[in-house]
Amino acid sequence: MFKFQTSEYAHADRYPHLIMVHKVIITPTGTHLEGPDVDVQNRVTRKYPNCSDYFMRLTFADEDGQPTHLPHYIDGSEIYQKRFASVLHGSINVAGRRFVILGWSHSSLRTRQCWFAAPFIQGRQLVSAREVIRELGDFSAIRCPAKVSRPMLSVLACA
Repeated sequence: MFKFQTSEYAHADRYPHLIMVHKVIITPTGTHLEGPDVDVQNRVTRKYPNCSDYFMRLTFADEDGQPTHLPHYIDGSEIYQKRFASVLHGSINVAGRRFVILGWSHSSLRTRQCWFAAPFIQGRQLVSAREVIRELGDFSAIRCPAKVSRPMLSVLACA
């Protein structure tokens, strides 16, 4: 019996907990754009439902999409410190938008993923990654480092 399959776009429209998210894979030799793909909404994407094009999920991987693993006899500092860390500490430009690190969760660290954001207009105000983090609340009372990502700590220190 033939069964009609719906597209990912239809699933995102049908289920309010899903959102279409652009994805970028950073490899040792390149930057690969993917998506948008269906992803589960989070606190930030629920707060800005009409601005999903300004958020993207970034993954660090090898050329085959698998986690980067180097043999013990190969020095990976060029890859990890210069290639991957330069993206985390800098920005990535996609379609004329400058995306900077927004943050990550404990589970996303295991999958080598993080969220990036580009500035956007909400109402009549320009919203940057720094503003998004600031609006999430006060994290200064959290004493467990695993519960607060580094960008949040650095933004809060500057606030």
